[in-house]
Amino acid sequence: MKKLSLGIILALFGITVACAQQKVPAEVQKSFNEKFPEAKSVKWELENTSEWEAEFKMNGKEKAAGFDLQGNWQQTETEIKVAELPDAITNAIKTQFAGYKVEEPEMLEMANGEVAYEVELEKGKEEWEVVFATDGSLKSKKQLQDDNED
Repeated sequence: MKKLSLGIILALFGITVACAQQKVPAEVQKSFNEKFPEAKSVKWELENTSEWEAEFKMNGKEKAAGFDLQGNWQQTETEIKVAELPDAITNAIKTQFAGYKVEEPEMLEMANGEVAYEVELEKGKEEWEVVFATDGSLKSKKQLQDDNED
């Protein structure tokens, strides 16, 4: 059993090191620099097999931008304050998620020009990741799992 556990740990470490050593493709880096020339403190991560994500600061805001492997910009997430959510979304939360606490609001800008808002909503042990259109209509919701459960 100890050998199996050690093997799993070593394999995971190897995967982590391999991912950390991957270099951001030149076309992705170029597209990012053109779109966000004022970005500071940029950290890259291979989000999945087809998307690179850059986390950075710009104009006093925390942002994350996704690019496909060819360097095409996909979307940008900008952290905002709860008070910056549009009234339509605030009202939708009050009616559809009464009693939930709003956490980590973000404005989402997509390559097709669409803007949406993502929030995490918490009530007791229940937590949801919810995306609203600018008019307050619900685009998606996904229940989040408690990472601390054994």
